[in-house]
Amino acid sequence: MMIQAIEKDIDRLYGIIEECSEWLQSKGVQQWNPVYPKKLFFKDVERGAVFYFTDDNEIIGTATLFGEKPFYYPKEVWNDEAKVWYLCRFAVPRSLKDKKVGKKIIDEIENQAKQRGIEWIRMDVVKANPFLESYYSNLGYKRVSEVMLKETPSILMQKQIEK
Repeated sequence: MMIQAIEKDIDRLYGIIEECSEWLQSKGVQQWNPVYPKKLFFKDVERGAVFYFTDDNEIIGTATLFGEKPFYYPKEVWNDEAKVWYLCRFAVPRSLKDKKVGKKIIDEIENQAKQRGIEWIRMDVVKANPFLESYYSNLGYKRVSEVMLKETPSILMQKQIEK
């Protein structure tokens, strides 16, 4: 189930992001380094963009879904009028690794997008983490281009949501 986060959820959800950031650093992957600032995460919750996902009342992940292009995207990228969600800060607790939880959450996001008339889901992945591009490609996301985001080589991906 996809639930919009509120202020009382911030510490639990941000903890998942921190845990994933620490794990990525331990593997030498320069992603979420430094971790997204908590004060910005708080603002994202306030604007209604942060969601969490549950299974049997257990939190199984978090994602931020923006209806507009994130502030750190280059101006020349994705300048259309499509109704979209930009998927950011998608994280699953490490204890749920290898349980196909990520795919379950992506399926839920896509189902919710379809119900809400969203035409595309867009995201960026860090080029230094080829697993992510492969993972999302296997879920039907297509590579759009390579860009520099916050001085980091990144790959933009998107998937059209069927009506």
